[in-house]
Amino acid sequence: MSDISNVSNRVGQSATTQPATGYEALPREATDNVTRALDKQLSAGADFLEHASESLRVAAAKLDERLSPLGHGLRSAARAGDDLAEQVRTRSPGELLDAGSKFARQRPLLVFGAAAGVGLLLSRFAKRTRETGPPTSDRVLDADARGATRGTSTSPTL
Repeated sequence: MSDISNVSNRVGQSATTQPATGYEALPREATDNVTRALDKQLSAGADFLEHASESLRVAAAKLDERLSPLGHGLRSAARAGDDLAEQVRTRSPGELLDAGSKFARQRPLLVFGAAAGVGLLLSRFAKRTRETGPPTSDRVLDADARGATRGTSTSPTL
């Protein structure tokens, strides 16, 4: 029995004293890759916010003569966009997530309303894209069914 325990002790000691294999570096590499990709996306998002803010400023300048209160509102939105872009560039992803969670807890109706508005816009966009796309067999069948209910025949002639 003592021989077996010595062997297991030696195996355990040799396992702990062996150099690290490549498998231990995989989680670190994956984390680094995800972090780099997230940083790249955050930078692209900040660039988008800056471009959107600039577009709002241009629109505000054009509206100053006719609708100055709307122009003022667009300038305020542009400043808010610039502030948000700066925060995205300077804060870590964890800090951004915490700030977003805190904002959602403080203003749940605003967050819900914004999500509903974005959902509505996306659904309208998807519907419009589907309507203007190339004809599919489903659309041809739908057109045939609509024509049949109106009393017109759309059946092919031979």
